[in-house]
Amino acid sequence: MCARVVLRVGSIRPVRSAARVACPLLVQVMDHDDITPPGPAAAMAAAAPRGELMAYRAGHFDPYLGALFGRVVSDQVDFLTRHLRDRRHLAVVASR
Repeated sequence: MCARVVLRVGSIRPVRSAARVACPLLVQVMDHDDITPPGPAAAMAAAAPRGELMAYRAGHFDPYLGALFGRVVSDQVDFLTRHLRDRRHLAVVASR
């Protein structure tokens, strides 16, 4: 992260815009994350109309290696598959 971003991090509040996110939103948090606390991300998922929260019992860097990596990626693929399938159905209905 560059220095100019560090100076503005405290003012960034995505939860304020979450209610306007119309597309499906997957938020994955680690319950024991000491670097990025899960609370604000959970609030953003709750505020988004189509937000989904998935929480894992792990720390910040844990999903990048080992068994948790496979689970996190599998959850992402499931989310995308489910919503892309829904999207294809909507396209078929709209073309009739």
